[in-house]
Amino acid sequence: MEPLRDVREIARVAYGFMASKVLFAALHLDVFSRVADGPKDADALARKMGIAPCRLRALLTACVSLGLLVKDGDPGRRRPRALRRSRLLTQK
Repeated sequence: MEPLRDVREIARVAYGFMASKVLFAALHLDVFSRVADGPKDADALARKMGIAPCRLRALLTACVSLGLLVKDGDPGRRRPRALRRSRLLTQK
């Protein structure tokens, strides 16, 4: 493997690491299953999960920016993208 020679290559590695941390955090907190049945209010979801609302909103925003979730019409709500085809959802 060739060594990294460009700052963009280093950034790609760093952003890939950050994206994977977002994905793993969302999976660990079972975010995808919790919103599987429809849009949820982020603050109500945070209370139900026992997480500070500002921290969950930050995670949800990161999930949206990565395309893991899509925003519903209401800025305080989130729902999963391609729910039927997502392999991220916990099977019940």
